[in-house]
Amino acid sequence: MKNTFLPYFLVLASFPALALTVVEWVPFAIDNVEVKVPQQAVEVDLSKQPAGKSYSNTRVFISGDEYGTYQVIREDYRSNAKLGQSKAAREELYDGIIAGLLRSQKGVLVATSPFTTAGGPGIEIKYKGLQLGTNKMVVKYTRALIVGKINYSFNFIPKDKEDATGTSGNEQRRRFFDSVVVKPKS
Repeated sequence: MKNTFLPYFLVLASFPALALTVVEWVPFAIDNVEVKVPQQAVEVDLSKQPAGKSYSNTRVFISGDEYGTYQVIREDYRSNAKLGQSKAAREELYDGIIAGLLRSQKGVLVATSPFTTAGGPGIEIKYKGLQLGTNKMVVKYTRALIVGKINYSFNFIPKDKEDATGTSGNEQRRRFFDSVVVKPKS
């Protein structure tokens, strides 16, 4: 009966080490903007949209894990002559992004906060919007960043579709949002 508990002890002793294992996320780059995602992002095919909807200037990429879906949207604003000309024009565009987001989600703005990158200032938007599938109002988060004449939106959609507080997947959302980097153009 000597050492019969040793194998069990070793297995139990390894649990804390396993709990501290951090899964390494992968960088995803589009243009000179990079963000880290749990697994390589894939592009969504936007060619099969309802009649009258055109997304020719938009690209959407998604990644996911057990906590949620990580979405990166790239919108080309080159046709907008005001873009990039002044701080006021940039703020007007961010206001338009917020208004469009709230309108499309039947949402209510909770808060906004600025963030900075090497490519310029961005805005983080916290709002309540309708959750697809449940039709319940839930807290959602988006980051918008205009670099040159391109808008990048970063959305975290938690797996918990009933989360009315916005806390589900908070650590993963922060990790995703805080990893946004604008690199100098080569």
